Amino acid sequence: MAVPRVIRWCRSNHIFCYNYIGTVYSDTENPFKKTLMDLISKRNIRYCKRVPAFAKTEAVRIALEKEGVQGTKVIPVGLDMSMIRRSTEEKARLRRDLGLPENRKLLLFVGRLEEYKRPFSALELLERLGGAYSLVVIGTGSLLHPFQEMAADKHLEGRVFHFKKIPNVEMYRYYAACDYFVNFNTHEIFGMSILEAMYQGCIVIARRAPGPEQIIEDRVSGFLCQSDRDMDKIIVEISETEHIGEQAHKRIRECFTWDAAAEQLKTEVSKMYIEFKENRK
Repeated sequence: MAVPRVIRWCRSNHIFCYNYIGTVYSDTENPFKKTLMDLISKRNIRYCKRVPAFAKTEAVRIALEKEGVQGTKVIPVGLDMSMIRRSTEEKARLRRDLGLPENRKLLLFVGRLEEYKRPFSALELLERLGGAYSLVVIGTGSLLHPFQEMAADKHLEGRVFHFKKIPNVEMYRYYAACDYFVNFNTHEIFGMSILEAMYQGCIVIARRAPGPEQIIEDRVSGFLCQSDRDMDKIIVEISETEHIGEQAHKRIRECFTWDAAAEQLKTEVSKMYIEFKENRK
């Protein structure tokens, strides 16, 4: 709501400012909220044309360009290497400590149990894959009870391990304990949990969306899917000799840390600031 006011104030006081934009238009399924948010976005975009802009993903850059915001640079967010840990424990030991089965392949779903995250698709995937797999779910939301009812109706309770909330400092152990991280959100703006899973070497299999497409090199550091059914085939056919988990960790270390983002931002902003000062003379 305050974007125009802030930009006007900076410009009137000759203060250099820029925008860092994570999404352009709302993806909510609530028609009233979507209309309101999109109207606000259209207003803000007019002001974004007056100052430099940076985008979180290539999809956002393209959307801004279509709206007439030129010269936008893409700088993705990342993990804070001073805060995040990488597990050094064996997977079997982790599973014993966390109360997870050692004799099954583990799928991991992290996120709110809401429509846009499509948690029911995780249960459907588990059902199709059969008894050699279990599902770990971390999160809660308005679909908690329908989710539990669906698991019971499909007789999956013994293969679903649900945790409503895990402390952030402990999350790395769950990523490291699981084999595959699944993401069904077809409008995923970015996906910090995808970064965290990849950093722990957990193989990410995600529906195509702006965030996953920015982060994952398909079939190199993870997998991008056109449909839910694609996930079945990918999970069954993944070979441990492909070293996808190692490539995923490498991808995050090299491209998706706050240090890397800060360096990019400093380089770009320094050039823009010099131009800004020259224009003021």
